[in-house]
Amino acid sequence: MEKTQFLLLRFVLLLFLISGLKAASAQTWPMPGAHWTYCITLGPSPAGSTEMTVTGDTVINGYTYNIIEHLDNNENKILYTRYSNDTVYRFVNEQEYIFFTYNLDVGDIYTTFRSLPTNWSDSTCSSTMPLKVINSEMVELDGEMLQQWTLRDTLYDDLYGNDALRIDYTLIQRIGIINSYPFINPTAGGDCIPIIDGPKHSLGTYEDDSFYYMFELCEGSGVGDEMQSSDRIRITPNPARDFFEIEFLYGRAAREYYARLFDVTGHEILSTQISKENSRIDVSGIKPGFYMIRLHSPNNKSDVIAKPLIKE
Repeated sequence: MEKTQFLLLRFVLLLFLISGLKAASAQTWPMPGAHWTYCITLGPSPAGSTEMTVTGDTVINGYTYNIIEHLDNNENKILYTRYSNDTVYRFVNEQEYIFFTYNLDVGDIYTTFRSLPTNWSDSTCSSTMPLKVINSEMVELDGEMLQQWTLRDTLYDDLYGNDALRIDYTLIQRIGIINSYPFINPTAGGDCIPIIDGPKHSLGTYEDDSFYYMFELCEGSGVGDEMQSSDRIRITPNPARDFFEIEFLYGRAAREYYARLFDVTGHEILSTQISKENSRIDVSGIKPGFYMIRLHSPNNKSDVIAKPLIKE
């Protein structure tokens, strides 16, 4: 009898351990330290980038919502989101909508709030956006397996019978929407017909406290001071064989920076701390190729400077 009780106790403890491990590895949204950089293009031309990050939280109708804000001076858009039971909710236009959910199977349809770049509180067409799951698969990003869904906005097809106006979004677990700001559609014309040639927004980089991935390198400038990263530092020589020397321009305020070097797949190659007085980075031990260096000050992760490097 005592042996049976002992085995039962061990089994219960094992269940608690497994439950604890699952809870520890569970992903919320947004993840702690989440930071998104979206690349902006106008037609075929790059037009810079814009950044979003979690800046705090607030209580609305008894629920605690994360505050996600743009960091650019020319942007004033804010998202209020909360996470519960694998679902992200968004509070907008004085009510709560499902933003997206991880409980999705191919063929599922759910309705969220429709936003336009000119007005996030409502739109000139319809405030609701029906999304249909047309694909679901696992993807590997920097060694981590994440679920990916393709969500299709079928409203314009339903309204006008023109499937050329359909908009597909790619949702990746942990990261969120990687094409366009989260669920912001192209600018609509006077008759609710989207202007297909409007600005496009694709995710350049995503990072949080324990993960970083570069989808593409944002190019171009002209959309606020945050886009002028290539003008903030000078790196010589570039290309280089043994070391890069970083020169800070325009009297940067921070005395120290964290420098992280990534290869073209998004893998971090090295991480080091530099300062204006000691800004040489030894790269003699890495392979020749194309790399991206990211610099940020210790107390301000949003103050990111990025630049391509070539190792000979």
